[in-house]
Amino acid sequence: MAVPFKEFLWRLRFRGWDLANRWLYVQRRQAFRPKGSLVIPSESLEGLYPEGTLAEQEAERLRQAYGLDWPDERINMQENLHVVGLLERALAEHSAELPAELSVLDVGAKDWHYLPGLQRFLGRVGATEVRSLQLTGIELDPYYRYDDGYTRYDYAQAYMRECPACRYLVGDVRTHEGTYDLALVLFPFWREREVLDWGLPGGYFDIDGLLRHVRGLVKPGSLLVVSAFRSEGPWAEPTFRRLGWTALDQGEWRSPFVKASPILWWVFRA
Repeated sequence: MAVPFKEFLWRLRFRGWDLANRWLYVQRRQAFRPKGSLVIPSESLEGLYPEGTLAEQEAERLRQAYGLDWPDERINMQENLHVVGLLERALAEHSAELPAELSVLDVGAKDWHYLPGLQRFLGRVGATEVRSLQLTGIELDPYYRYDDGYTRYDYAQAYMRECPACRYLVGDVRTHEGTYDLALVLFPFWREREVLDWGLPGGYFDIDGLLRHVRGLVKPGSLLVVSAFRSEGPWAEPTFRRLGWTALDQGEWRSPFVKASPILWWVFRA
């Protein structure tokens, strides 16, 4: 059977894009040298959002509920609030299940700029006092270098200075081994093109295998949280059907903190 012309063109383009990404990925990995001199800017939460707005009210509520005070760039503070708000909504009916000693896997941590909020939230949500937290982030491409000369790895290490129980692993989560009370797969690559857009070889597109493996890392009876933008729903929902998964809980959340499309979230029990 003849391949449709549009599909033929996509495959041709994919092959060239994939080869370029493979070469660049290897170059980044070979040139990678950690730098330890990064200092996170210290900017104030004061006036982050206009007074009286929903964003300002929600930011203050989350700040008080989870101790969200730390020095950082204001744009990263917004992203931290965004992640905390999403997880608070997704775990609203389940936070009481989280144990006093909590081990968490965060898949696709990138530069972990949202670690301060994540750490504070997970240490307090559903608990009467701050819990013992072991937080593991894993990133496939920590070698990406920003315009300031620092890599994702460098930023992650800087954010981890105040989190001795946190660890940042370099690698493919599909080969990772461990056991966790909670796993987070926030905004994974639902489409092959997204992998290429982020500079990765196309062979790393394996959403079915990734989700299946991560769920296997969660202790029986514990939780996996997955998210997607609403526009990615047509790819996310069929993925769960292929896997034969039924969500324990799911919903839609619109962030007051950043300009983004509504977010879909699912909670699965291992």
